[in-house]
Amino acid sequence: MINTFKLEKDKWFNRLYGLKEKWCTSLSKDFFSAGILSSQRSESTNHAVGFKANKSTILTEFYSIFQATINRWRKTEEKDDFDCTRGIPTSELSMSAILKQAANVYTITLFRDFEEEFKLSVASSTMFKGSVGRTVFFEVWIEVIAGSRQEVQYKMEDSTVTCTCKNFEESGWLCFHCLRILHLHSINTIPDRYITTRWTRYAKKQIWKRVDTIKREKSEINNFTGWRLHMIRRYYNLILKGHKIAKARKFIEEKFKTDNKAVDEIIKKEEERKAKEEAAKIAEQEKAKAEAQRQTQDEESTNSEITIVVDPDRANNKGKNTAKVIITLIYQTIKKH
Repeated sequence: MINTFKLEKDKWFNRLYGLKEKWCTSLSKDFFSAGILSSQRSESTNHAVGFKANKSTILTEFYSIFQATINRWRKTEEKDDFDCTRGIPTSELSMSAILKQAANVYTITLFRDFEEEFKLSVASSTMFKGSVGRTVFFEVWIEVIAGSRQEVQYKMEDSTVTCTCKNFEESGWLCFHCLRILHLHSINTIPDRYITTRWTRYAKKQIWKRVDTIKREKSEINNFTGWRLHMIRRYYNLILKGHKIAKARKFIEEKFKTDNKAVDEIIKKEEERKAKEEAAKIAEQEKAKAEAQRQTQDEESTNSEITIVVDPDRANNKGKNTAKVIITLIYQTIKKH
């Protein structure tokens, strides 16, 4: 096609080919997409919003439709979360160890997808292809499904399993090819590395825990936030319980005054204790500073007491002996005459 239409130097075609991993399904399996194709995204949007909107819908009507759609999604999500907390799902198959683990870990929707893969693994066939060291290679397929034959690589050291179908990399759960090989090696549980947090029951809990950790690192949240919210709910429930009875309201108000006074006393004592500790800390720092200054002064005085010995001045006798000799000779000559 490139040669026929002479596209070797076409900029648009070369740019499109450079982005082939983003639009070609067979080349994008190494990237997580939850198994959703680009065409399915637009179809999902049309299905969610298009059932009431049309080309003549004005902007305000579309906004109302969009808000109603968001509210429906949230209610559906809340219902799914509630269903997950009610218990674990059951299966028409015997609940083996790996199915029990999947039922306890995954959401109900994901468990049904995993259950289908497990059913296919039971009906699949396996062929040993060879080994390299502690790594073995297999082919796994289902006789009645065309194009289901895939190669699976299994490392015995750490129970790592990879498949050429790349279902885990693309969707986030193991395919029936990998499940078959794990069962063949008596692995009765899903390895932790193959449990994607996104599809688990505690996904939201992990997200909020991560958010709290980030906020705590930025000093935007403290360790007392949970306790404070818990006590607020308890006192709120207490007020709701007795707000209709005058005697109960009076008792709560009196206890509040008493407790408030006691808390003030505790806070006052705690502030006094902290003030004393701070004063003691400052005094200790001043003492250390004064000690350092004293040591510096002692060193300077010690240095000033050292006697410096200087060489004495030397007399310059140059020429004095010659003059003395001349005077002596003159004196002797005069004495003779």
